[in-house]
Amino acid sequence: MAEQTTFTCKKCGYQVESWSDGNPYIQGPNGKRHYYYHPCEDDQIRDIVGKILKRDPSEAEIREMLDNHSGNEADYLCLECLKISK
Repeated sequence: MAEQTTFTCKKCGYQVESWSDGNPYIQGPNGKRHYYYHPCEDDQIRDIVGKILKRDPSEAEIREMLDNHSGNEADYLCLECLKISK
């Protein structure tokens, strides 16, 4: 199970939340990333692939999408401007 960690600045109190398993996604043909998280990620993945394919996907199609069109983003904090990016 993923663990959420909150990083807090002792000087100003600014907080950033982060998940230990990152931000897993499936990327559609238009480049849009569709994120899924624990719990129920299997159901979320099936829904995402179904929306991309515009029909109920087979297990083979789900596996193909995960093998070839997925990734995991991590959050990064810019120490200059404090902007959080992927």
